[in-house]
Amino acid sequence: MIKISCIYSVLVIFLLISCGSDQNTTRQTLPDLSHLQQTVDLNTHEGYTNNQHDGQVISPIINTVGDTVITGKSIFLKGFENEITGEFRRLPFEMKFTDTIKNNKHLIPEIIPSHILTAEMLEESRLNSNPTDYHLITTTGDTIITNVPVEIEAVEQPYYYTEPIDILDFSVNKDATMDVQYLDMEHGLKSSYIRSMLHDSKGQIWIGSDGAGLAKYDGESIGYFNSNDNLTENTLFSILEDREGNIWASSFSQPLMKFDGTKFITYPQSNGMPDDFIFTLFEDSKGNIWLGSGGFGLTRFDGEKFIHFSKKEGLSSNKIHGISEASNGDILVSTLGGGLNILNPDLIGKKSEDLFQKID
Repeated sequence: MIKISCIYSVLVIFLLISCGSDQNTTRQTLPDLSHLQQTVDLNTHEGYTNNQHDGQVISPIINTVGDTVITGKSIFLKGFENEITGEFRRLPFEMKFTDTIKNNKHLIPEIIPSHILTAEMLEESRLNSNPTDYHLITTTGDTIITNVPVEIEAVEQPYYYTEPIDILDFSVNKDATMDVQYLDMEHGLKSSYIRSMLHDSKGQIWIGSDGAGLAKYDGESIGYFNSNDNLTENTLFSILEDREGNIWASSFSQPLMKFDGTKFITYPQSNGMPDDFIFTLFEDSKGNIWLGSGGFGLTRFDGEKFIHFSKKEGLSSNKIHGISEASNGDILVSTLGGGLNILNPDLIGKKSEDLFQKID
């Protein structure tokens, strides 16, 4: 029994030693990963197509025309020169809609509320009992009745005039091929943008600028009427001298102004004047003042009443850019987009429509 016990003990010890030996062997066979590179530098010269860690292929980037986009590598792009021949063609174009139509999420109720409308609920309203009258509505909400003489209340303003300043001598462009002289801001003008000009009966030059108001130049000095004094608008479109020596002017927001030498008289929008640009002013042989606006047609002022004409009376366009008078007394009107119009003034008050003849 003693021998058997000893042999059993020896076998147990041998097995334990063998297991410890195997574990040590297993530990020694595990790879050491600490020396492996954790990051890989990108090869910017040749690029790469696979993962340099595990060797797996990287899917390329394909653009919309089916070409493979090379990444991580410098490439050359070749451009093409297209010669413009001046001939253009419209290429056929077909639009395809691939989006599906979505159903309306807002369902119509089965019972729709309704209200009964009776004649008692209606209220009749008429602008004028004469159906031939034509109405223009300004941006300020005022109604302009055409082909009917109307009175427009004038507003008087006191006379102010800035102290004239001396103007330097005219200059000539150094590259000029002709003897053309000019005045500009370096000579004393307040603006280089001149919209209108008038040489009056006294030899003075009236200048309507864009931003500096109305100026009077006597050949040596220049003085200004502007919004800092009494001129209500600094941008002047047209200037006119009538037979009595009055100076008429039109501006961006003040349709008509008259200077009689002592005061300014204005005809504001709130009193019934068109509030669009008055591009041109003209006095006919009878002393009537004609106004051509940028959107409200033609206007005549006889010194007491104004009368407006529009497309309702036969104008081919409400945008007037020029007014003149023929030898027989007819008024010639040039329009923007409507050609030339001729008006016989003797028909005013006798005819409600077709007062104008159009010449294309």
